[in-house]
Amino acid sequence: MNSLHVSSVLHSPDVVEIINCFARALHGNIENSLALPPEDLKLLEIYNEMMHPMNDGPRRKMPSQEVIVDFITRIYFGIALAPENCVMALAYIERLVSLTNVSLHPVTWRRITLSALMLASKVWEDLAVHNKDILRVFPRFSMRDMLELERTFLTDLQFTVTLRASIYAKYYFELRTLSQNESTFPFQPLTNEGAAFLEARSRGAERKLADAKKERRTKS
Repeated sequence: MNSLHVSSVLHSPDVVEIINCFARALHGNIENSLALPPEDLKLLEIYNEMMHPMNDGPRRKMPSQEVIVDFITRIYFGIALAPENCVMALAYIERLVSLTNVSLHPVTWRRITLSALMLASKVWEDLAVHNKDILRVFPRFSMRDMLELERTFLTDLQFTVTLRASIYAKYYFELRTLSQNESTFPFQPLTNEGAAFLEARSRGAERKLADAKKERRTKS
């Protein structure tokens, strides 16, 4: 694990509070989508649990914050994510919505959130989560479905995974404002080292994705 993980730019804030704030942000976005006329909803098939279920629970019902917290917590501790991943995942989710107009809806939020957290981990960590780790957390998944979900998420993002320090700070502040106790969610600005690390890691990941895409086109 990299040294910045130990001396985190978040200075090891309360992980539970970060997950709670992330869940509140998702809950608000899902509520907003349900307020739209049905004809304005966009439920892309790859993210739709009516076609690709992740569990046996209800999928059309508005999830409670507790349900969302439980889902994020299973992923977070099941595959050992970093606190930064929640901030990054929120940025990727909002980027996805902006680029595709997909609705964060009771039938789509799980698969979108999982995709964003996996991508965030793979961009941030030296030892990124492997897809087989996700399969242990969600045994109903097949490797084929997981790989297709991952590929589609990247394609829908147009392979733009770079996160500037200013973008990271925007979403960190967004999560912080959702905290019910600011003392458990202290904000620490990115140091120059932290900003350079974040931008270098995400830019490097985007470059690798572009190279891989180019290589696939050459072979086809």
